[in-house]
Amino acid sequence: MGIVMAIFAFLSIICMALGIVTILDLSSEPLFSANLTWTFWMALAGFLMLCVIALLLMSRLRNSRD
Repeated sequence: MGIVMAIFAFLSIICMALGIVTILDLSSEPLFSANLTWTFWMALAGFLMLCVIALLLMSRLRNSRD
């Protein structure tokens, strides 16, 4: 479960970085699509981070039962 949490955390950081790049308008053309705004990237980063927190709590609950 730790590997899944690490992957989700890494993807969250990537989404946050893409959101910041979109906010600062550093690229001359859209990275993936013009419809993917900074709000989308930040919301996706927040959702992935919430998944990491949920997985962390589930793993701690599982370990406390043992």
